[in-house]
Amino acid sequence: MIGRTKMSGADFLQLDRAHAPAGDLAGWLADAVHAAASDGRLPVGSRLPASRLLARDLGVSRGVVVAAYQRL
Repeated sequence: MIGRTKMSGADFLQLDRAHAPAGDLAGWLADAVHAAASDGRLPVGSRLPASRLLARDLGVSRGVVVAAYQRL
């Protein structure tokens, strides 16, 4: 959660799967989450969206999200 506002899926990361490179979607997602933490879009202590929710919002498999989260 950011403050008291619940994050929904990919909204807080401002992700667009159309900009993802072909191939390593988990790497792309892990890099995007890392960048969001680095530039302040993802404040310290924020909870990441559930893997199923983020996968649905991005149109990827849950395994992609789980792999990205594991990399982090």
